[in-house]
Amino acid sequence: MKKRSGSDYRAKNRARLQKFYKRQAAVGKKRISALLSGNTYNLIINEKNKTGATISDIIEAAVLSKFKARKATSKTSADGTHQTTVDTFIPAQLDLFNQDNTNLIPDFTNRIMETHERDKILITVAEAMPGRHNSKARLNLLNQKGVPVNTRPGQYGGIWNRKKFTDNLRLARKRIKTNPVSSA
Repeated sequence: MKKRSGSDYRAKNRARLQKFYKRQAAVGKKRISALLSGNTYNLIINEKNKTGATISDIIEAAVLSKFKARKATSKTSADGTHQTTVDTFIPAQLDLFNQDNTNLIPDFTNRIMETHERDKILITVAEAMPGRHNSKARLNLLNQKGVPVNTRPGQYGGIWNRKKFTDNLRLARKRIKTNPVSSA
């Protein structure tokens, strides 16, 4: 077997990265390059370590929470012509909960939680942040507030992802529907 050289590894890495970039572009993502101050970089890395989110997710959430969506309005003038303007602001979904979602649920870090209590939280978060476009915000909120993925004793921890959230939400709705007394 021939020994591989460094140029072989670099060529394979370039090809692997190009495939990754094409897959990301296919789902609508754009690649950027930016120079950040040391303080900003440290904030992003600290948030990454705390929540388990990717750097892309952190930057995207920060940008979405900073800039608000605009609503186009249409006016009809006296001569019958239509004029469309973009001047009415709609608060972004993340802004409804003070950007870091502090008003939606309390902090559950290092706290033992019962299943019915977690079920109520999952349903509350799903109703407050509906749709696929809010999936990252939901996951960041649950990870940031320390809501456990598993409520069995001795098995706390884990990081929320979309599959874990949707699976647990489905089960939470089913449990609350079949046993509403424990959810009161």
